[in-house]
Parts: sequence; C-alpha cells; structure tokens
Amino acid sequence: ALNSNAESSVWVDGGLTDSFETKSGLRQDCLLSPLLFSLYLSDLHDYLGGGIRIAGINTL
Repeated sequence: ALNSNAESSVWVDGGLTDSFETKSGLRQDCLLSPLLFSLYLSDLHDYLGGGIRIAGINTL
C-alpha cells in the first residue's frame, strides 16, 4: 500500500477531531499524486467520451 498505517483528522468548529485510520488515498506530499490524478482524469475523459444518454437523448 502506498499509504499504510496513515491516520487523519479533520478541522471542525475550530478544533480537530480524534484521529482515524485512512484506508485509501495518497498523502498530499506524495510524489505520485500528480501522475495518478492525471491518469484518473484521462480515464474519466475516455469513459465520458462515449457520451451520456439522458431520456433517450445522447449528450456530449
């Protein structure tokens, strides 16, 4: 795993929550983050390239 044994907390109402285990995702400072995000967007673009059908009408 790229991010094993990671914990996170969230800033809510002026304070941090208790920490919790982060089971997926990448750290913000991970060198792979930009590459993996780019690959995700490329796949999303290809997926949506086929268009979307709404009420029998193809869009995109």
